[in-house]
Amino acid sequence: MNKIKIGLFGFGVVGQGIFQVLSKSRNAHAEIVKICVRSNKPRSIDASYFTTDPEVILSNPEIDLIVEVIDDAAASYKIVKAALQKGIPVVSGNKAMLARHLPELIDLQKKHNVALLYDASSCGSIPVIRNLEEYYDNDLLLEVKGILNGSSNYILSRVFDHQESYDAALAQAQALGFAESDPSFDIEGYDSLFKLVIITVHALGVYVHPDRIFTYGHPVRPRKRGQDQTGRPSGQGQRPEVHDVRHARIRHPRQIHLQRR
Repeated sequence: MNKIKIGLFGFGVVGQGIFQVLSKSRNAHAEIVKICVRSNKPRSIDASYFTTDPEVILSNPEIDLIVEVIDDAAASYKIVKAALQKGIPVVSGNKAMLARHLPELIDLQKKHNVALLYDASSCGSIPVIRNLEEYYDNDLLLEVKGILNGSSNYILSRVFDHQESYDAALAQAQALGFAESDPSFDIEGYDSLFKLVIITVHALGVYVHPDRIFTYGHPVRPRKRGQDQTGRPSGQGQRPEVHDVRHARIRHPRQIHLQRR
């Protein structure tokens, strides 16, 4: 059986983990043949794997699948869009990119009859998207509610259940690896916001652009008066706890879906 040849974009913690798993697993019928990174620098594996030119992967006829795990939403969008247009299946976990471009990308995967898979973008370890697609296809869901961000969940638990201060809970979350050194993406609510947009598509069959969703979060850094971190009016901040209800003209979830070949 021929192995699936993968072109990998990104070689951070996640990218290295994917490489290690595929390299060590005896049952993995896949292998990474090329990795696109931002810059040439010494790395833990042979330098021949790496390129800084996306076209080396996108134009390689031997590539069967592209896996994109970079943290730059704009670059991620260009890569995923180009791959779909070339008829190359794509796996992406970039929730910020997907939340802003999902309808366009779903249209592209339908037009070019190619798979776009993104279970990892929203609570992938549960998994939410696959459960919604496979087990709730005949149910009319009216509500999505929950805490979607692990860092915020940990901090809230320490504050309310253990009477710790917010600063102490955040510092502990960072020390344990739950929160990044710059935790704004989590505690200002961007992570939860983007996950909610994606989950809403599969739960309720509607797409709502992130800019239209009222959110609120705890500010990390000083902002200009009247603006949040992205420069939007401060009334459009983020909140870790999400509660999405659409009672008016909810389309069936299957009207917006993934095609898998």
